[in-house]
Amino acid sequence: MIIVKIHGGLGNQLFQYALGKAVADRNNMPLMLDISGYGRVADRSYGLSPFSVSAAIASPGDIATLLPPADGSFLSRVRRKAFYGVQQLLPIEKRAYVREPHFHFAPEILRAGKNAYLDGYWQSQKYFADIGPEIRKQFALAAPFGPAAAAIASDIAKDARLGRAVSVHVRRGDYVTNPNVTAMNGVCPPEYYRAAAHAMANRLGQPPVYYVFSDDIEWVREHMPFLSPAVFVSRPGIAPHEDIALMSRCSAHILANSTFSWWGAWLDPNPAKIVIAPKEWFRDRSVNTKDVLPPEWIQL
Repeated sequence: MIIVKIHGGLGNQLFQYALGKAVADRNNMPLMLDISGYGRVADRSYGLSPFSVSAAIASPGDIATLLPPADGSFLSRVRRKAFYGVQQLLPIEKRAYVREPHFHFAPEILRAGKNAYLDGYWQSQKYFADIGPEIRKQFALAAPFGPAAAAIASDIAKDARLGRAVSVHVRRGDYVTNPNVTAMNGVCPPEYYRAAAHAMANRLGQPPVYYVFSDDIEWVREHMPFLSPAVFVSRPGIAPHEDIALMSRCSAHILANSTFSWWGAWLDPNPAKIVIAPKEWFRDRSVNTKDVLPPEWIQL
Protein backbone atom coordinates (compact mmCIF):
# COMPACT_ATOMS: atom_id res chain seq x y z
CA MET A 1 0.00 0.00 0.00
CA ILE A 2 0.97 3.65 -0.36
CA ILE A 3 0.48 5.81 2.74
CA VAL A 4 1.02 9.56 2.58
CA LYS A 5 1.40 11.71 5.67
CA ILE A 6 -1.19 14.50 5.67
CA HIS A 7 -0.24 17.56 7.69
CA GLY A 8 -0.37 21.34 7.66
CA GLY A 9 -3.14 23.49 6.23
CA LEU A 10 -5.51 22.71 3.38
CA GLY A 11 -3.18 23.80 0.58
CA ASN A 12 -0.43 21.55 1.93
CA GLN A 13 -2.85 18.65 2.26
CA LEU A 14 -3.87 18.95 -1.39
CA PHE A 15 -0.23 18.72 -2.51
CA GLN A 16 0.39 15.71 -0.27
CA TYR A 17 -2.67 13.91 -1.57
CA ALA A 18 -1.73 14.64 -5.20
CA LEU A 19 1.76 13.18 -4.76
CA GLY A 20 0.37 10.13 -2.97
CA LYS A 21 -2.19 9.56 -5.70
CA ALA A 22 0.50 9.81 -8.40
CA VAL A 23 2.74 7.24 -6.68
CA ALA A 24 -0.17 4.92 -5.88
CA ASP A 25 -1.44 4.99 -9.47
CA ARG A 26 2.03 4.28 -10.87
CA ASN A 27 2.21 1.19 -8.67
CA ASN A 28 -1.43 0.18 -9.12
CA MET A 29 -1.78 0.22 -5.34
CA PRO A 30 -4.40 1.73 -3.01
CA LEU A 31 -3.67 5.09 -1.40
CA MET A 32 -4.17 5.62 2.32
CA LEU A 33 -3.86 8.82 4.34
CA ASP A 34 -2.12 9.14 7.69
CA ILE A 35 -3.99 11.93 9.49
CA SER A 36 -2.89 10.89 12.97
CA GLY A 37 -1.04 14.18 13.55
CA TYR A 38 -4.27 16.16 13.68
CA GLY A 39 -5.73 16.77 17.10
CA ARG A 40 -2.27 17.52 18.47
CA VAL A 41 -2.06 20.86 16.63
CA ALA A 42 -4.84 23.18 17.72
CA ASP A 43 -4.98 25.47 14.70
CA ARG A 44 -4.93 22.77 12.01
CA SER A 45 -7.42 20.08 11.04
CA TYR A 46 -7.88 17.49 8.32
CA GLY A 47 -9.61 19.23 5.43
CA LEU A 48 -9.93 16.82 2.50
CA SER A 49 -13.28 15.28 3.43
CA PRO A 50 -15.36 17.80 1.39
CA PHE A 51 -13.53 16.82 -1.80
CA SER A 52 -14.15 13.76 -4.00
CA VAL A 53 -11.00 12.00 -2.83
CA SER A 54 -10.93 8.24 -3.07
CA ALA A 55 -8.28 7.34 -0.48
CA ALA A 56 -9.06 5.64 2.81
CA ILE A 57 -7.79 6.80 6.19
CA ALA A 58 -4.88 4.68 7.40
CA SER A 59 -5.36 2.92 10.73
CA PRO A 60 -2.55 2.56 13.30
CA GLY A 61 -2.23 -1.04 12.12
CA ASP A 62 -1.81 0.05 8.51
CA ILE A 63 0.91 2.50 9.47
CA ALA A 64 2.65 -0.15 11.60
CA THR A 65 3.11 -2.35 8.52
CA LEU A 66 5.54 0.25 7.15
CA LEU A 67 6.92 2.15 10.15
CA PRO A 68 8.19 0.91 13.54
CA PRO A 69 5.91 1.76 16.48
CA ALA A 70 6.30 5.05 18.30
CA ASP A 71 5.22 4.75 21.93
CA GLY A 72 7.37 7.57 23.27
CA SER A 73 9.81 5.27 25.03
CA PHE A 74 13.57 5.64 24.75
CA LEU A 75 13.88 2.26 23.05
CA SER A 76 11.20 3.19 20.54
CA ARG A 77 12.98 6.43 19.66
CA VAL A 78 16.28 4.57 19.18
CA ARG A 79 14.64 1.97 16.93
CA ARG A 80 12.92 4.59 14.80
CA LYS A 81 16.10 6.64 14.42
CA ALA A 82 18.00 3.54 13.30
CA PHE A 83 15.16 2.58 10.94
CA TYR A 84 15.12 6.00 9.28
CA GLY A 85 18.89 5.95 8.90
CA VAL A 86 18.86 2.56 7.18
CA GLN A 87 16.03 3.65 4.90
CA GLN A 88 18.14 6.47 3.48
CA LEU A 89 20.77 3.94 2.39
CA LEU A 90 18.33 1.85 0.35
CA PRO A 91 17.37 2.43 -3.30
CA ILE A 92 14.20 4.49 -3.50
CA GLU A 93 12.28 1.47 -4.85
CA LYS A 94 13.11 -0.54 -1.71
CA ARG A 95 12.31 2.06 0.94
CA ALA A 96 9.34 1.65 3.24
CA TYR A 97 9.84 5.26 4.40
CA VAL A 98 10.34 7.95 1.75
CA ARG A 99 11.13 11.44 3.00
CA GLU A 100 11.16 14.53 0.80
CA PRO A 101 14.88 15.21 0.20
CA HIS A 102 14.52 18.93 -0.52
CA PHE A 103 11.83 21.47 -1.38
CA HIS A 104 12.18 21.45 -5.18
CA PHE A 105 11.01 18.61 -7.40
CA ALA A 106 12.76 15.27 -6.79
CA PRO A 107 11.89 13.01 -9.77
CA GLU A 108 13.20 9.87 -8.07
CA ILE A 109 10.27 10.00 -5.63
CA LEU A 110 8.00 8.82 -8.44
CA ARG A 111 9.97 5.54 -8.47
CA ALA A 112 8.90 4.68 -4.92
CA GLY A 113 7.83 1.06 -4.58
CA LYS A 114 4.50 -0.64 -3.95
CA ASN A 115 4.73 -0.37 -0.17
CA ALA A 116 5.89 3.07 0.91
CA TYR A 117 5.14 5.76 3.48
CA LEU A 118 5.59 9.24 1.94
CA ASP A 119 6.52 12.15 4.22
CA GLY A 120 6.91 15.70 2.90
CA TYR A 121 5.26 18.76 1.38
CA TRP A 122 5.70 17.97 -2.35
CA GLN A 123 4.91 21.47 -3.61
CA SER A 124 5.27 21.08 -7.37
CA GLN A 125 2.83 20.12 -10.08
CA LYS A 126 5.62 18.04 -11.60
CA TYR A 127 4.82 15.27 -9.13
CA PHE A 128 1.34 14.79 -10.59
CA ALA A 129 1.69 16.20 -14.11
CA ASP A 130 0.77 12.82 -15.65
CA ILE A 131 -2.57 12.65 -13.84
CA GLY A 132 -3.67 16.29 -13.86
CA PRO A 133 -7.24 15.59 -15.08
CA GLU A 134 -7.68 12.90 -12.41
CA ILE A 135 -6.46 15.25 -9.67
CA ARG A 136 -9.01 17.85 -10.77
CA LYS A 137 -11.74 15.20 -10.52
CA GLN A 138 -10.56 14.14 -7.07
CA PHE A 139 -10.54 17.75 -5.88
CA ALA A 140 -14.04 18.55 -7.10
CA LEU A 141 -16.40 19.23 -4.21
CA ALA A 142 -18.38 16.18 -3.13
CA ALA A 143 -21.46 18.26 -2.18
CA PRO A 144 -23.07 21.43 -3.55
CA PHE A 145 -22.09 24.86 -2.29
CA GLY A 146 -23.84 26.17 0.80
CA PRO A 147 -26.21 29.15 0.30
CA ALA A 148 -23.59 31.89 0.84
CA ALA A 149 -21.03 30.31 -1.49
CA ALA A 150 -23.70 29.49 -4.10
CA ALA A 151 -24.69 33.16 -4.33
CA ILE A 152 -21.07 34.19 -4.88
CA ALA A 153 -20.59 31.38 -7.42
CA SER A 154 -23.47 32.77 -9.46
CA ASP A 155 -21.88 36.23 -9.56
CA ILE A 156 -18.48 34.79 -10.44
CA ALA A 157 -20.01 32.81 -13.31
CA LYS A 158 -21.48 35.98 -14.85
CA ASP A 159 -18.18 37.88 -14.67
CA ALA A 160 -16.12 34.85 -15.73
CA ARG A 161 -18.17 34.57 -18.92
CA LEU A 162 -17.03 38.12 -19.68
CA GLY A 163 -13.43 37.25 -18.82
CA ARG A 164 -13.19 39.74 -15.97
CA ALA A 165 -13.58 37.68 -12.76
CA VAL A 166 -10.20 37.90 -11.00
CA SER A 167 -9.56 36.02 -7.76
CA VAL A 168 -7.25 37.81 -5.33
CA HIS A 169 -5.88 36.00 -2.29
CA VAL A 170 -4.36 37.94 0.58
CA ARG A 171 -2.75 35.67 3.17
CA ARG A 172 -2.00 37.16 6.58
CA GLY A 173 -2.79 35.17 9.75
CA ASP A 174 0.31 33.41 11.03
CA TYR A 175 2.34 35.03 8.25
CA VAL A 176 2.22 38.24 10.30
CA THR A 177 1.52 37.02 13.87
CA ASN A 178 4.08 34.20 14.18
CA PRO A 179 7.69 35.49 14.05
CA ASN A 180 9.05 32.14 12.91
CA VAL A 181 6.55 31.88 10.07
CA THR A 182 7.16 35.52 9.11
CA ALA A 183 10.90 34.90 8.92
CA MET A 184 10.39 31.87 6.69
CA ASN A 185 7.49 32.92 4.48
CA GLY A 186 7.24 36.69 4.59
CA VAL A 187 4.04 38.35 3.43
CA CYS A 188 3.07 39.98 0.14
CA PRO A 189 2.77 43.77 0.67
CA PRO A 190 0.07 46.03 -0.83
CA GLU A 191 2.63 47.18 -3.42
CA TYR A 192 2.73 43.68 -4.88
CA TYR A 193 -1.05 43.59 -5.22
CA ARG A 194 -1.11 47.07 -6.75
CA ALA A 195 1.44 46.02 -9.38
CA ALA A 196 -0.39 42.74 -9.99
CA ALA A 197 -3.74 44.52 -10.41
CA HIS A 198 -2.19 46.92 -12.92
CA ALA A 199 -0.59 44.07 -14.86
CA MET A 200 -3.80 42.07 -14.81
CA ALA A 201 -5.92 44.94 -16.15
CA ASN A 202 -3.43 45.45 -18.99
CA ARG A 203 -3.53 41.79 -19.94
CA LEU A 204 -7.30 41.48 -19.73
CA GLY A 205 -7.85 44.62 -21.77
CA GLN A 206 -10.81 45.55 -19.58
CA PRO A 207 -11.46 46.52 -15.95
CA PRO A 208 -11.43 43.43 -13.72
CA VAL A 209 -13.92 42.60 -11.01
CA TYR A 210 -11.85 41.46 -8.05
CA TYR A 211 -13.13 38.57 -5.93
CA VAL A 212 -11.11 38.89 -2.73
CA PHE A 213 -10.28 35.96 -0.47
CA SER A 214 -8.45 36.55 2.80
CA ASP A 215 -8.14 35.55 6.43
CA ASP A 216 -8.19 39.29 7.24
CA ILE A 217 -10.82 40.88 5.02
CA GLU A 218 -11.05 44.09 7.07
CA TRP A 219 -7.31 44.68 6.68
CA VAL A 220 -7.68 44.32 2.91
CA ARG A 221 -10.58 46.78 2.83
CA GLU A 222 -8.46 49.34 4.67
CA HIS A 223 -5.12 48.86 2.94
CA MET A 224 -6.06 47.93 -0.64
CA PRO A 225 -8.70 50.40 -1.86
CA PHE A 226 -7.21 50.10 -5.35
CA LEU A 227 -8.93 46.70 -5.67
CA SER A 228 -12.10 48.14 -7.12
CA PRO A 229 -14.70 47.04 -7.91
CA ALA A 230 -14.25 44.30 -5.33
CA VAL A 231 -16.40 41.51 -3.92
CA PHE A 232 -15.09 40.44 -0.51
CA VAL A 233 -15.80 36.73 -0.53
CA SER A 234 -14.33 35.22 2.65
CA ARG A 235 -16.84 35.37 5.50
CA PRO A 236 -18.54 33.20 8.10
CA GLY A 237 -20.72 30.71 6.28
CA ILE A 238 -18.21 30.04 3.51
CA ALA A 239 -15.85 27.19 4.34
CA PRO A 240 -12.19 27.02 3.24
CA HIS A 241 -12.86 24.31 0.67
CA GLU A 242 -15.58 26.50 -0.80
CA ASP A 243 -13.13 29.42 -0.99
CA ILE A 244 -10.76 27.30 -3.09
CA ALA A 245 -13.57 26.10 -5.34
CA LEU A 246 -14.83 29.67 -5.81
CA MET A 247 -11.32 30.86 -6.71
CA SER A 248 -11.08 28.13 -9.33
CA ARG A 249 -14.23 29.44 -11.02
CA CYS A 250 -12.71 32.85 -11.65
CA SER A 251 -11.19 33.55 -15.06
CA ALA A 252 -7.88 34.97 -13.81
CA HIS A 253 -5.95 34.90 -10.56
CA ILE A 254 -3.66 36.98 -8.35
CA LEU A 255 -1.96 34.76 -5.78
CA ALA A 256 -0.42 35.24 -2.38
CA ASN A 257 2.71 33.24 -1.55
CA SER A 258 0.39 30.53 -0.33
CA THR A 259 -0.51 27.00 -1.38
CA PHE A 260 -4.15 27.91 -0.71
CA SER A 261 -4.36 30.31 -3.64
CA TRP A 262 -1.96 28.14 -5.68
CA TRP A 263 -4.65 25.48 -5.73
CA GLY A 264 -7.41 27.98 -6.39
CA ALA A 265 -5.59 28.96 -9.59
CA TRP A 266 -4.39 25.50 -10.61
CA LEU A 267 -7.86 23.98 -10.31
CA ASP A 268 -9.17 26.48 -12.86
CA PRO A 269 -9.20 24.17 -15.92
CA ASN A 270 -8.89 26.96 -18.51
CA PRO A 271 -5.49 26.49 -20.21
CA ALA A 272 -5.49 30.17 -21.27
CA LYS A 273 -6.05 31.56 -17.76
CA ILE A 274 -3.88 34.43 -16.54
CA VAL A 275 -2.17 33.78 -13.22
CA ILE A 276 0.04 36.30 -11.44
CA ALA A 277 2.12 35.07 -8.49
CA PRO A 278 4.84 36.52 -6.27
CA LYS A 279 8.35 35.83 -7.49
CA GLU A 280 9.54 35.56 -3.89
CA TRP A 281 7.63 32.53 -2.60
CA PHE A 282 9.64 32.42 0.64
CA ARG A 283 11.46 35.20 2.42
CA ASP A 284 14.07 32.58 3.32
CA ARG A 285 16.02 32.49 0.06
CA SER A 286 17.98 29.40 1.04
CA VAL A 287 14.94 27.35 -0.05
CA ASN A 288 14.99 26.44 -3.74
CA THR A 289 11.51 27.30 -5.02
CA LYS A 290 12.19 26.89 -8.74
CA ASP A 291 9.50 24.21 -9.18
CA VAL A 292 6.66 25.75 -7.16
CA LEU A 293 5.10 27.88 -9.90
CA PRO A 294 4.15 26.50 -13.32
CA PRO A 295 6.29 28.18 -16.00
CA GLU A 296 3.32 29.83 -17.71
CA TRP A 297 2.35 31.77 -14.60
CA ILE A 298 3.53 35.38 -14.45
CA GLN A 299 5.88 36.20 -11.58
CA LEU A 300 6.08 39.68 -10.08
